[in-house]
Amino acid sequence: MPKKTKTKQKKVVSKKSGTKKKVVTKRVARKQRDVSSSMSKHYVIANWKMNPATVADAKELFLGVRPFAKKYPSIKTIICPPTVFLDSVRKLYTTSASLALGIQDISSEKSGARTGEVSVSQAQSTGASYTLIGHSEVRARGDSLEAINKKMRLAHASRMTAVLCIGERERDEHGAFYEEIAEQIQTALSSVPQEDLVYTLIAYEPIWAIGKGEQYAMTPADVHEMTIFVKRILHELYKNPYVLTVPILYGGSVGENNIHALMQEGGISGVLVGGVSLNIDTFGAMLATITG
Repeated sequence: MPKKTKTKQKKVVSKKSGTKKKVVTKRVARKQRDVSSSMSKHYVIANWKMNPATVADAKELFLGVRPFAKKYPSIKTIICPPTVFLDSVRKLYTTSASLALGIQDISSEKSGARTGEVSVSQAQSTGASYTLIGHSEVRARGDSLEAINKKMRLAHASRMTAVLCIGERERDEHGAFYEEIAEQIQTALSSVPQEDLVYTLIAYEPIWAIGKGEQYAMTPADVHEMTIFVKRILHELYKNPYVLTVPILYGGSVGENNIHALMQEGGISGVLVGGVSLNIDTFGAMLATITG
């Protein structure tokens, strides 16, 4: 008997739709590769807050920190000085994979009559590629959940990496603070597509632990528990294990004596620090400890 010849079914796809699908697929794949590569890095974000006192002091501090940042390429060091110092610091900054500049907050509007605020485009023009969003001190001054969500979407639209700050004011024995954390994440990421998470870091800072000294910092085990909870919320929002690669940082009385245990046992990708980042030697010692 003659062999039957298999006829290949040819799938008909319009040239236009096929091209569009390929472009989208390539873009998503590229972003996923970017996130995967970012996970191999640790992050240390230095929030200088309203310090130091003068532009001369800011330059001196940055020049002191810069060699340490370049010495440890496995760490992404992000310096967030006061906005008025950003441009001056940028002039001392050369493009580096291990060092970047950030701004402490952005406006929830692109432009307009917003006295004292800084837009995303203005921040980027002064050298910032990262921005803190939803820091507890800004929330305390009236930043609403809606405003934080708008800031997240504006940052993503401009391809600026948003560092979403979350954290409870106090802990209760019934665990109601978990609902507070979940709401902060859910509202901040409302209408944020999964592919934009490549421009997102999440920094968990329990307000009750900020600036109190290392003895008040959370234990590595408690930090790890919260890290797992944050990842669970992300998975519930996006239904995709890809979102578990979003870097999660911890902030709250981090110092050179507890940073190693927090990094090793807390399940975090880095830290957000405040006052300790104003001491050049201590900050350098922290970076060395992470890599040690």
